Amino acid sequence: MLVTDDNIILTLTEKGYGQRTFLKEYRKTGRNAKGVKNISLNLEKNDKVIAIKMGKLVDILIGTEQGQVIRLPLDSIRITHRKAKGVRAIKLYKEDSVVAIGKCATFIDDKEENGKD
Repeated sequence: MLVTDDNIILTLTEKGYGQRTFLKEYRKTGRNAKGVKNISLNLEKNDKVIAIKMGKLVDILIGTEQGQVIRLPLDSIRITHRKAKGVRAIKLYKEDSVVAIGKCATFIDDKEENGKD
């Protein structure tokens, strides 16, 4: 895979914290490696983390176990180093957790694009 500044990894924890990191910050490992640390949180044994490759003009859909779904622009989650904690992407209700994330195209209004109201 070609590594450019457009190649961004979005990482989101089941507790609602997220971060964006450039793909070039991840080193290539061999077969016997134990992996590469991605997000700095106090994760418990059964905590889940989702990571997907993102493009530029993309919004994020986040779904929770209790049925809450939000759409937010990719820019609302700041770019950090891979060992950072990240930011709160979604405020969860008690006993709720993130179960899915997805990409969707950013909506660009023709009026805004042409500078007309």
